[in-house]
Amino acid sequence: VAAWIKSHLAAELAPLFAIDAVVDGRPGGPLPLVGGPGRGILYQLTEGLGLVPRKMVDQQLAALAPAERKVLARLGVRLGMESVYLPAMLRPRAMRIKAILWAAKAERTVPFLPSPGRVSLVVDPAVPSVFYEAMGYRVLGPRALRVDMLERFARHARGLAKAGPFAVDGPMLSLAGCRAEETAAILSALGYRRQGEGKGEGAACLFRRPHPKTTRPPERPRADSPFARLKKDWPTPS
Repeated sequence: VAAWIKSHLAAELAPLFAIDAVVDGRPGGPLPLVGGPGRGILYQLTEGLGLVPRKMVDQQLAALAPAERKVLARLGVRLGMESVYLPAMLRPRAMRIKAILWAAKAERTVPFLPSPGRVSLVVDPAVPSVFYEAMGYRVLGPRALRVDMLERFARHARGLAKAGPFAVDGPMLSLAGCRAEETAAILSALGYRRQGEGKGEGAACLFRRPHPKTTRPPERPRADSPFARLKKDWPTPS
């Protein structure tokens, strides 16, 4: 049974297992080994089941050589503005399996499973943020955004901020998949600064780009992940 489970997971979560092989010095096919910074990023990706906040790996990213970036790209790794992640792990089947792995490791039932295609979720205070991250969402204020949508949201906000103070607009609401008040809270969680209200009756709150010296609270260190536990229980035969 254990052999079947590992074989099934290796097939369903193939990108994670491919990355794990590189971290362990067992690259498959023509992929070369990567250096310390690259392996550090890949290790944290396996620990996070395909997602790590960019703030946690900024130093490693800065130290990556161009050749290493190409290797990460060939492994399917996306280096985003807000997250480093595996887009393949955002598919509904992969999300379901990762949620089950998280629940098994946490020794509790799966809190919920998002319907396919949901770009954001209302955050349940009773559910740990690591569960949302395990499935591929980032908790920002009252909502959890799927990381690919978060990247598009962050790029759009940055583009608006270049022209000066801006208000929440239609494309931003569509990307966030929530109301204006919640979208404003997401912007605040990303570090954007509120600047009063716009002109005219019923004008929306305006935002400015984050101050260069503004820092967000440090990310918590990752605990033993479901993927790490899987390796421990079923080590690869030598």
